[in-house]
Amino acid sequence: MKTLLAASMTAVLGSLTLLGGCGNPQTVEDPYTTTTADQNTGIPPSTTSIEPTTGTSIEPTTGTSIEPTTGETANAPGDDRPEEPEEEFHTLVDAGGNVRRYLLTDLSSGENPPLLVVLHGFGGSSQQMREYLETEETIDLLAEHAPIVAYPDGIGYGGLPQAWNAGKCCPMASIDLVDDVGFISRMIDEIAEKQKIDTERIWVAGWSNGGMMAYRLACELSEKISAVIVGAGALILESCVPSRPVNILHIHGEMDTAVPYNGGTNRGILFPSTRASVDTIAKANDCDAGSSETAGTTTVLVMACPEGTRIQLVTDSAWVHVWEREWTELLVAFLRKP
Repeated sequence: MKTLLAASMTAVLGSLTLLGGCGNPQTVEDPYTTTTADQNTGIPPSTTSIEPTTGTSIEPTTGTSIEPTTGETANAPGDDRPEEPEEEFHTLVDAGGNVRRYLLTDLSSGENPPLLVVLHGFGGSSQQMREYLETEETIDLLAEHAPIVAYPDGIGYGGLPQAWNAGKCCPMASIDLVDDVGFISRMIDEIAEKQKIDTERIWVAGWSNGGMMAYRLACELSEKISAVIVGAGALILESCVPSRPVNILHIHGEMDTAVPYNGGTNRGILFPSTRASVDTIAKANDCDAGSSETAGTTTVLVMACPEGTRIQLVTDSAWVHVWEREWTELLVAFLRKP
């Protein structure tokens, strides 16, 4: 077991070394203000200002109009993508009668491709997450797995910010008890029927509120999902009882103040610490406390799990609440078979 843990940590730290450390934080447009900040909150606004970690102030959001995100490209990190793969929007009606939309891009290169479902943060969109993930620097990395990639949109009534019902976050999806688990399950079934995907390789990645939703899917849709990658999220359910083990990678910045690394209340939402989230999902998957290794500013924790199950936490003292370039590299590395 010690050899396996050491090999896992070496592989993760090695993948970061290839990219030259933690990199520079992206500068993105905050969807709740008209200013530009180095840290997109990704969670609901309130009257309380959040102190940033990069020396840039974020103005209180009360009274600021929020533009609809559906159909728009928000928070794009840049126009540096290569020639775009084929994309197509699809719609379906969920159990609540809501017309839901998802963006599909095809990076596959043969029969029975894997499916990667990618979930945006609060106030984000399918297009936003595609532009985070499929950059010029990362598109070849993603193509290694040759997946079909689905970017669904959360619920955003009447132009309100799109969100996922991940449990305690985020409105209005959480307040209206939107069945997002059912929606994503139905979307997976529809894609599986049309695209003939490998149903043993269905993966979910999410950022912020999307990461929280990814955790919920690991707990409540494990019969369909084999791996989950959480970026700057938290497990905010009352209970987690997966029907089968799910591989989990949680990536989080220690400088994150939107979904605080050490836990706490932010904008009226109580978040557990990042380690508490990982410990909860590890226990649900019959894993024990593992061991950690630090290289530079990056720490990798590998939990001690039964054979065939992997649960890892990668943190960095310089990361904030932004989907970093390195996170896509970590995602791709984690999805390689051990």
